Amino acid sequence: MRIPCIAVAISCALFAMPASAQLIGSGHVLGNGTSSPAAPTDVPLSAVFNQAGSGIVRSGSGGVLTYSGTLTNGHCPTFNSGNIIDSGAPCATGTGSGTVAAGQTNQLSSYASNGTTVTGTFTPSFPETANWYADLGANIQRWNNRTFIGGATVLDGNQTPTSKDWLYNQGEGWLSNFTVLLVETLDSTGANGSLHAITGAAQTLYATSLPIASSIGTVGICYNNNTTLAAQCWGSYDEGHRMNSTVGATFGRESDIRNLGNEFPIDPYTPPDPTTGITAANWLGCGAGIASPTPNPCSAAVGILANSATFDAGITFLNGSLKQVSGRYQALQMPELYSLTWYSGAGTVGGALYVNASGQLEADLANSAIVLTGNVGVSCTGGINTSTFRAVGGIVTHC
Repeated sequence: MRIPCIAVAISCALFAMPASAQLIGSGHVLGNGTSSPAAPTDVPLSAVFNQAGSGIVRSGSGGVLTYSGTLTNGHCPTFNSGNIIDSGAPCATGTGSGTVAAGQTNQLSSYASNGTTVTGTFTPSFPETANWYADLGANIQRWNNRTFIGGATVLDGNQTPTSKDWLYNQGEGWLSNFTVLLVETLDSTGANGSLHAITGAAQTLYATSLPIASSIGTVGICYNNNTTLAAQCWGSYDEGHRMNSTVGATFGRESDIRNLGNEFPIDPYTPPDPTTGITAANWLGCGAGIASPTPNPCSAAVGILANSATFDAGITFLNGSLKQVSGRYQALQMPELYSLTWYSGAGTVGGALYVNASGQLEADLANSAIVLTGNVGVSCTGGINTSTFRAVGGIVTHC
């Protein structure tokens, strides 16, 4: 009778046999003449351990250790419910299945080089595939449910945190504990290199067609689509906190633009063609470029709020910030009928100044009057005081 067996190195399937059995040649055993079979019978086995010596037997009481499933030549065996099964891969060379080098708590193990040794020092590094889509071979990493990086790793992420990150301790828990990807600079005096939390950079160098050739460094999008609550939504939100009088300038946001190409001046009637050389530090629009369904008008392009503190000025143009054109510096450019409008109350216009469709400057007083404060420029008794009031092209007075 032939008994099947797996060969791995010098041992494999182990079973009970008489102590007097002999290992013959490369793996055949002869009976002792007294047990079954009664006469010496050639039984092919790759390796045998005797039950009385150092051999291993199923349940320690003899019998044949069986195998389950399909066995593949060259694969390493493993044990499952008393049976040998195919592990699905070759065994590692050398002693055991490899060695593990020392690592730190919570580190992941990885192969630092080809071989059988894994190390606890793990720095993710995935090769560039030169592909963008998964079905074309791109590497796409997915992380759920939240990810903390840098100083944010101190936050335990509980609904009511016990261990809090430095942003949470600044009173910004509504941000730090409600963020999918939380990246903070390290809360350490030795972290001079971690002054920037997130940097987004893009280039159009390798684009081959339009409109794909348009690149964006960072994108923030918010869809305010709750159907039961008056929720609020920000595509982007920025804060800047000046915490004492020792520190220097603090900005909620700064936008800079650089132009190394030709100068491309614009005016209110320049078509907003993105293929031209327009350069603008901020480019504001309503509708998100989506024509269907037809969007409604937006409330304002810029709003200056009355918050917990006030501004010293609304808009300030620093001297030298504008280029002189035709002897003037164009702080505001507007087409005809675009007005500077003042309100005396909610929904009540107090006055407006604009250029009409005929190119004439009009002051819409809305039942008000123009009052000149200072030295009298025009009076009924003295006429025109040319030192304080001058009209180019003539003026008509009536008293």
